[in-house]
Amino acid sequence: MIDLNAGSGFTYGRTYTPPPPVKGVITDPGVGKTREWRTRVAADLIAAGRHPALAVPLHQLGDEIVSDFAVDGIVAHCYRGRDAEDPLAPGHKMCREQERIGVISQALGDVSRHACKRGNKQCRHFETCCYQRQQRLRPQVSLFAHQFLFQERPSFIQPPDALGIDEGFWDAGLRGQNKLKPEKVWLCSLKDDRRVPKDDAGTADLVATSDRVHTMLLRENSGFIRRTAILDAGITVDGLQAAWQLEWRRKKDINDVFPDMPLKQVQQTCALVAIHNQDVRRLAKFWELLIRTLVSDAERSPYLYLNPNEHTGLTGANTQPAVRMIWRENIHESWLAPTTVMDATMSEDIVRQFLSGMPEPVRILAATPHTYVRQIIDKPMSARMLIQSASAKEKTNRTRQNHVSEVWKFIETRANDVRPGRVLVVCQLDLQSELDNGTLPGNVEFGHFNGIAGVNTWNDVALLILIGRTEPPPREVERLARALFDADIAEIPDGHWYPKVEHRVQMRDSTVAAIPSPTHPDPRAEAVRWQICEAELIQAIGRGRAVNRTADNPLKIDIVTNYPLPIVVDELTTWALIQPTDVEIMRSRGAVPTTYRDMATAYPDLFTSEDAARKSLTRESALDINGFTSLGGQTPKESYLIGVCPGFLSIPFKRKSFHARPSKLLFDPKSIDPLTWLTERIGEVNIKGTARKPRSRSQSRRKRW
Repeated sequence: MIDLNAGSGFTYGRTYTPPPPVKGVITDPGVGKTREWRTRVAADLIAAGRHPALAVPLHQLGDEIVSDFAVDGIVAHCYRGRDAEDPLAPGHKMCREQERIGVISQALGDVSRHACKRGNKQCRHFETCCYQRQQRLRPQVSLFAHQFLFQERPSFIQPPDALGIDEGFWDAGLRGQNKLKPEKVWLCSLKDDRRVPKDDAGTADLVATSDRVHTMLLRENSGFIRRTAILDAGITVDGLQAAWQLEWRRKKDINDVFPDMPLKQVQQTCALVAIHNQDVRRLAKFWELLIRTLVSDAERSPYLYLNPNEHTGLTGANTQPAVRMIWRENIHESWLAPTTVMDATMSEDIVRQFLSGMPEPVRILAATPHTYVRQIIDKPMSARMLIQSASAKEKTNRTRQNHVSEVWKFIETRANDVRPGRVLVVCQLDLQSELDNGTLPGNVEFGHFNGIAGVNTWNDVALLILIGRTEPPPREVERLARALFDADIAEIPDGHWYPKVEHRVQMRDSTVAAIPSPTHPDPRAEAVRWQICEAELIQAIGRGRAVNRTADNPLKIDIVTNYPLPIVVDELTTWALIQPTDVEIMRSRGAVPTTYRDMATAYPDLFTSEDAARKSLTRESALDINGFTSLGGQTPKESYLIGVCPGFLSIPFKRKSFHARPSKLLFDPKSIDPLTWLTERIGEVNIKGTARKPRSRSQSRRKRW
């Protein structure tokens, strides 16, 4: 067959069916694009007796949308794979036989046939299995995770008459991108047993092709394999296609495995063929990627990287040559239907690698007048700044821990500013593990990057704090871009980070600021980097649903990273300028002693001594607060503290073992019982009066918004 127009799907001699139409929609985060698809597309199709389907990034989001459909009287269901969490039985998977299906999958067996039901034999959980139960459903709308798009549609999901894809889906189509579990072919496997069962001629052909490729690879240097090297070795597309077919004929069956077999027997049977079949699978993919390399225009293979010294995993020094593989799967043809792609952070160029017919997307913008956005411009707040590692020096890890402590105090103070409103903190997962230990105020909740897209759980938070960002190194971005775009990518020199380019930031007062930020010189690699980094920040911002806010429920956003975003910003500042003072931290905890000795006793994490407390307050206050008395009997220090703590009451007390004039405690009556607090933090005391509102003689020098 002759392909007259590569990529069009038209091949001479075959009936041509044009691809279904594709529409792209780019919106501001929180506009309600999924709601619009639900009411304008899905509802009309259902009324006409048609079946719409929606792919979502997270099952949690899918369940939320199912509930939204239910409000409109529409039955929807979010389908899950066997290894997904069972929503009806927390702590369990959809399939209860995870070990069984794991070993069968490793042996490339059909899980349904060998683990679920085959003839009159079936799994002991078959009748109660949640995975099987969902197959009996016939919802009006089917929802499923993005990963389903890149495999054949399960027969129990009805063919879609219209397909919606919510949020970015491109990473679900990448294979071999996990650096911890890379897909690779050892060169020695090309010289191992290459026999094709019952086919001597086929065996000879496969051995010849394998030898030719093996010899070619031994002559290549480390790096992405050159296309000319493949051609010069006499390797052809026809030869590789034949090798691919012959390779799959080498796969061994596990016909002796039945659903009701004891697990140990299943493991033993599958173990006999699993290693062999996994080699077959990897080699078949290797032949396919060699074919894709030859038909591409790239000088170097976008998919195949030769490493002469790949660690075998046996010992740290044991290496062998291997080819690492990375590639992009296409959306499976069984899902083809008129498609709407809805994404607040869409990269049109990336989407068109999967859906080439998408025209210029529709853009929907919305104002956010009841949102106040503050962003720092001096620090990225990267993992290298915050996350300890075993390989780092002790001093480096100590510095990182100090930075985490600063972040912790910042969150603590900001949470107090908006109490009782909820606070959402979005950061990297490792930082979340450091911070989310139950010691922050109860109104603080956490989410992490790459785990919150589209989720509506936090649509009423009073404050949204974004800390840091995700940004892989240039080599990783270039590797992903090659696979996505089927092209060679210009590389940043070894040892260098992304060069910085000034990007504009739109201020709410109509002015424009310029912030330099990392940018990859190759636009395709930059599209990938931006999707991983800035797009994830925008997704996090969207969780606050800024477009839905009113004067009665405004949203505050702290962006604690210096990466410019395509949003309106109210204030640009620095990390140092938004650090809370020690008095503000004490205020956030609900109680502020008025003597240095009591401060140091009550807050050893803030002050190592009485003198340290004195120096801290001296730095904080513009007043000379040491040793003078102002009108009304208040010292300037007390006046300063009262000004920083509006709404606090003052109560005099005296330590039982301390023979001096009474001290005072400023406290928040809504959260602190003064006697209990003093006893726990200071020791045994006598209360010397009643709590009363102090007279304020000064105000905090720091504006809190």
